[in-house]
Amino acid sequence: MTTSYPASVDATTYGAWCMKALWNPSAPTPPVYSEDCLFINVHTKSEYIENGEKKPILIFIHGGGFQGGNGMEEFDSLISNEGVVMFSIQYRVGPYGFMYNHDSNEEHKGNWGLLDQQMALAWVQVFGGEFGGDINQVTIAGCSAGGASIWWHLTMPSSWPYFHRAISTGIGVSGSYNSTAAIEVNRMYNNYVGEQMGCADIACLRTKTPEELNPLFRAVPTMYYIPGEFHDAGYMPIVDGVLKSKTNLESLHAGEVRPNTPISWNYNRDDVWNLLDGQFALMVVRLEELADKLDDLTALQTSSGFEIPSDYTDQMLRYTYGEEFYSAYIGPIFSCPNGPNDEIVDCKPAMNQFSNARVWSCNTQYGLSGAPLTDPNIGPIYPMELQDENCVDDTRVCHCHDKIVVFGNKPIYDGPSQKEIEYRIASREYWTVYPKRNL
Repeated sequence: MTTSYPASVDATTYGAWCMKALWNPSAPTPPVYSEDCLFINVHTKSEYIENGEKKPILIFIHGGGFQGGNGMEEFDSLISNEGVVMFSIQYRVGPYGFMYNHDSNEEHKGNWGLLDQQMALAWVQVFGGEFGGDINQVTIAGCSAGGASIWWHLTMPSSWPYFHRAISTGIGVSGSYNSTAAIEVNRMYNNYVGEQMGCADIACLRTKTPEELNPLFRAVPTMYYIPGEFHDAGYMPIVDGVLKSKTNLESLHAGEVRPNTPISWNYNRDDVWNLLDGQFALMVVRLEELADKLDDLTALQTSSGFEIPSDYTDQMLRYTYGEEFYSAYIGPIFSCPNGPNDEIVDCKPAMNQFSNARVWSCNTQYGLSGAPLTDPNIGPIYPMELQDENCVDDTRVCHCHDKIVVFGNKPIYDGPSQKEIEYRIASREYWTVYPKRNL
């Protein structure tokens, strides 16, 4: 950890974003991306520093699917009105943060992005007080991949000394990142990229430029994947037996979480709605039984006007889970057959409901049904499903909308109704209580 600098540092502007595989250097006004990107952005007030009164600390971890994002998040009302000091952190993402080095003899072979986060938490413990923060009142928080990161740190004992409360928004507790499958897919990624670049190891890949590597990094997830999964294995956190030996879901169910830690777990009723855009055809072709039907699906999408037309969701779920399991548990709730006279119907609502249950709500409810129900040293845990409709003509509650509510970023101005303004103010005041005291 760097504790001093040989010269002054301009800390009045944001630093570079962490390099990602989707970086486009030809964009009209591209942000500055760099592999030198591990910045912590501090949001405080001069009076907090000068008067010596320590304020509760909020450390925010950005989202982006572990593939992108940046630490430029600002929750001004928390700092200006509610007496909170905020630190937003950056960490390496995608292949730059989660490429797994199978041939390394070091203790850590991957999960560099998580280790970056952990180092940032440790840095705040050392220096947070210099900015008016109370290092004995630290709440970690994040949305989407940032929310998932919160559950990694809650279930990683090596992170426990650095925080006291946690807020997860826009995500559930994941049972993915299976060690064997994810590590093997990552090996396939590395082998392909290495072959294309003429490199026998990761040390060689480190000598290549992002311009050379990124086209290959973008290509490999479509070539190698875990059968039956509805998403890329991707360059993401992996259960590697070093940081952790269980998935976050397994750890939660077993009660292997930071003890006596208030946890606010939040998600949105339609969290997955806008994440489904453009993804359904990719899900379908990854199933061997449907791989040759892409042209038929594309034609049906065009003729019906539906991105997810019937009855492809039913076919996909049957092949993935088997007829017996599908008929007993999935079909009665999530089935989306053709309409009368074989009419094609829109199955996006059904797929949204299934995916939200699978990845967000049901996973987490299973985790909470284990040790958290009986172990008095776990939690307390406060769950919330947000139903404050904000997208698709105010008919859906889209991904990470809960972040805006929980962290008081819904703007207060003359446009909304008086009832809406009162709701926004009440939400801001209610949630600000959380990082200030034990609940």
